[in-house]
Amino acid sequence: MIRPYLKFNREAAKAFELYKTAFDGEIIKIQKYGDMPANPNFPILKEDKELILHLEMKLTGSGIIMGSDTRNNLTGEGKVSISVEFDSEIEAQKAWNTLKEDAKVGMELQQTFFAKQHGSLRDKFGVDWVFTVR
Repeated sequence: MIRPYLKFNREAAKAFELYKTAFDGEIIKIQKYGDMPANPNFPILKEDKELILHLEMKLTGSGIIMGSDTRNNLTGEGKVSISVEFDSEIEAQKAWNTLKEDAKVGMELQQTFFAKQHGSLRDKFGVDWVFTVR
């Protein structure tokens, strides 16, 4: 399943409130940075705990958009990703290995607290991808 994934400079909550009104949306999942388990490799500052780590919104009909805040200052590049959800770790690994060649890896494909596998990369053509195995 492929879904658009929108990234914001600390304003995801405001953006998704607008989208909720515009598209009669319904927030079906929300996680904040403060909900993450403590990780010394990814410390969360007190002022970042309420930022959106991941949000899914169902739109009128059957569409779903997803998004999050970033703690980096995004410009036009990197504001939209293609999120791909896989049922199989084998399928995910095959696609990952193919796109990873000459790519810039944001997060290696790995087990996380919210998925069997999750990772992100910018392919050699500048397209951002997020992989998740549920």
